[in-house]
Amino acid sequence: MKIVMTLLVRDEQDILEDVLDFHLEMGVDFLIVTDNLSVDATPSILASYERAGFVRVIEERSDDYAQARWVTRMARLAATDHDADWVINGDADEFWWPTSGSIAAALAEVPSEVGALSVPRSNFVLLADEPGRYYERMVVRELRSRNALGGDLPPKLCHRGHRQVRVAQGNHAVHAPGLTTRSAAGLMEILHCPMRSFEQFENKIVKGGRAYERNSSLPPQIGSTWRN
Repeated sequence: MKIVMTLLVRDEQDILEDVLDFHLEMGVDFLIVTDNLSVDATPSILASYERAGFVRVIEERSDDYAQARWVTRMARLAATDHDADWVINGDADEFWWPTSGSIAAALAEVPSEVGALSVPRSNFVLLADEPGRYYERMVVRELRSRNALGGDLPPKLCHRGHRQVRVAQGNHAVHAPGLTTRSAAGLMEILHCPMRSFEQFENKIVKGGRAYERNSSLPPQIGSTWRN
């Protein structure tokens, strides 16, 4: 079984190596990463993993946060170019955490008739915006996680490799013939570290919100958290 993870990144130098190393150690075989206009050390980090043969990098120069189109492109490449049996559509602030064993072992347990898994997420919160690595300051996990507007934090999807898959904005849904979805509760969860410092959070929201404003094809309710 081959597992390919897709990532869409922008200025993720504080967490990117941890995310790449963790998922490679937990059973992900390869990653396709779209770098959208990073100006920090993100490109050089990705280049080192690409030279080592673990990552394929796509440079996306558009600045309208067309996430659905960009992630769909990666998910289809995972199936067509990299023979993925499973595709995990992740973000650079997420750790896909199996209940036991590895990600590969967890996905091996999924019945053949199930084509996609809806994986619950929970937030780790920042206790203090002080010097040091984010994981030294983010040691409290919410029992019930919400987004910045107070709504329940939605799950993310992984799916069996499919040449015709379409990934929705936010990676919260996938569509393709034959991809039936079930919950991954009890099998796998996502540990989410979205606000690791004020500087990182401000950079993400300002750039992301402005990118959404430039996207004339998305309805205003898409990206409502960042827009607000």
